[in-house]
Amino acid sequence: MRRLFATTSIDAMRDQGRDAKLRRALRARDLIAVGLGTMIGGGIFTTIGPGVRLAGPAIIIAFLLAGLASFFAALSYA
Repeated sequence: MRRLFATTSIDAMRDQGRDAKLRRALRARDLIAVGLGTMIGGGIFTTIGPGVRLAGPAIIIAFLLAGLASFFAALSYA
């Protein structure tokens, strides 16, 4: 229980920070997954309402076409 409330001085934390080295852990696959998740996550929730209103039952086709266009746009930045 005593370790739960243990404190460390600022000087000790500063000394520990100088010795710490971060290694690169994200590979290209990880960054692609983060980018895709961000695009899909942000876009899906903000475009469903207006998309259904405009496209009606063809919303799935509209999303597939938009995804294809986004894919080619992403390839142009790669």
